[in-house]
Amino acid sequence: MIISKSPFRITLAGGGTDLPSFYKEHGGYVVSMAIDKYIYVSLKKNIFDNCVKMRYMVDEVVQSSIDLKHDRARESLLLNKIYNGLEITSTADLPSQSGMGSSGSFLVAITCAIKKFLNQDYTIKEICEEACHIEMDKLMLSSGKQDPYIAGYGGAKILKIDKDGCVDVSNLEFDSDSFINYCNVYKLNVFRDAEPILKDQNKKSNNASFFEIKNMAEDFTSYLIKNDLHGYGNLLDSYWKIKKKLSDKMSNSTINDIYDHAKSNYNILGGKIIGAGGGGFLMLFGPPSDGLDNYMKKNRMSKLIFNIDSSGVKVVKV
Repeated sequence: MIISKSPFRITLAGGGTDLPSFYKEHGGYVVSMAIDKYIYVSLKKNIFDNCVKMRYMVDEVVQSSIDLKHDRARESLLLNKIYNGLEITSTADLPSQSGMGSSGSFLVAITCAIKKFLNQDYTIKEICEEACHIEMDKLMLSSGKQDPYIAGYGGAKILKIDKDGCVDVSNLEFDSDSFINYCNVYKLNVFRDAEPILKDQNKKSNNASFFEIKNMAEDFTSYLIKNDLHGYGNLLDSYWKIKKKLSDKMSNSTINDIYDHAKSNYNILGGKIIGAGGGGFLMLFGPPSDGLDNYMKKNRMSKLIFNIDSSGVKVVKV
């Protein structure tokens, strides 16, 4: 049995500029952080039958991988010419549709496991590009480059995306302990399909807001490197307002009220819904406090305790 794992992520700056509708015209710039919460994928041969079995939120048993309903697993297997005789299981530390990049993490994890299963050599960049190819070219989804790359490389990274889609990956050197201490992340009670929100953003890729987001990303990076937490938090508040303009599905009245209350009462500087928006996890950036945690708990929103993952995708068992 082969077991691989890849991390979830939290976007720190530039989210949306990794969409091809934007970077093909203007180039993209994203800062992202892999966290120590993971998706696990296991692969093993079927001994007595030649079907494909897959377990995730549902169980699938099909005669050929071409019949799988799990679109990302199906395309990964087909791309690597695996059609039957395999059992796949996927489990995760966090729910799907959480805004933490679960789809990209899954694709990177299963691609890594498949390469090991086939005894093929690979680089992390090749794994990331194959995952991007499946989402963006094979499935024609409104996905970007960020999620597979941060899941593949791990750590805190600056991703500069050329107009041709080539991604330059560099380390973000910053005081991660101080930064994470200010990242109060809570699980919302709503999980969503990101595709409609990303489609909205794709339609507005030439909107002035996207240029502001890209320009902000470099300012965010500067604040992080200087450990200027107040500068980062105040800019995050401006970012939140811009992102809400890109889709009316980004937030809702309940989330807006919680955000405003946290800013008024608990020294929160700024915040964001992690990922495309609409649900998942809310980050409120500011000094941690029992008052904030208790307020969020009363609203049935549990706090996520996390740290940075430094390893990215890897095989943990063969």
